[in-house]
Amino acid sequence: MITIHEVGPRDGLQSYPVKLGIGQRVELIESLVDSGIQNIEVGAFVHPKKVPNMEDSIIVYEKVAHLPCNLSVLVPNEYGMQMSRNVGVEFVNVFFSHSEEFNRRNLGCGLEDIVEKYRRMLSGFPKENVKVYLSCIFGCPFTGFPSEEEILRVVDYADEIGGLIVLCDTVGVATEKAIEDMLKLLKGYDVSLHLHGNDLIPKVEVAYYSGVKNFDASINGLGGCPFVPNIHGNLPTEDLVDWANRNGVSTGIDLEKLNMVNIGGELVCHG
Repeated sequence: MITIHEVGPRDGLQSYPVKLGIGQRVELIESLVDSGIQNIEVGAFVHPKKVPNMEDSIIVYEKVAHLPCNLSVLVPNEYGMQMSRNVGVEFVNVFFSHSEEFNRRNLGCGLEDIVEKYRRMLSGFPKENVKVYLSCIFGCPFTGFPSEEEILRVVDYADEIGGLIVLCDTVGVATEKAIEDMLKLLKGYDVSLHLHGNDLIPKVEVAYYSGVKNFDASINGLGGCPFVPNIHGNLPTEDLVDWANRNGVSTGIDLEKLNMVNIGGELVCHG
């Protein structure tokens, strides 16, 4: 069995060419839940000037909070975390990178300051309900590939802060060999995989047979990092479920319903 973490309503829509309204985003999330998805990233509690498509995420969350699944939000700062506490969010996601240039461009400060900020803002919040995304862990467009020392440093920070460490191929440069080597290095840690790019199923297979049982995916492959140019989309949820079905791996998700999910008024049938 694998657990799929659907990131379409956040990662997918944050760079979508059309800004969806609150009702459209709620309908998308409801459709995903109807297909059997149990873990969904609803949105991001960020300033709308930074990511306009994530405006009103708090309203979207409030409208879907009753749904029978695990709903999370991205909270990259103390303001976002306070909003989360105010509306009773149970699961939050944070991110940082080994790359100081990436951190300063995305979070406005260096790694040590970011980690200290997260320690403060997550104080008293259940560690097991925090996912920590390690951006550019397979390579950064600004600083290149991390050393083993850099990898282990950020992984240790992530393990301190959260319950699940998400290895992000932010710019789509990870090879199957790089994924295999990374997982060998991090054996013993609870990790998930967040992939960008094309032809991603062979990378899924390498990760799965190396012991990974948690994967991020996005409906119709929507998404990418809005702060990194020319980035490819996410691993399509439909492709991942189809691969799982063909290989006897349980997901609890109805592929037929998933293939008919409505995104912004357009009926999307992947593939």
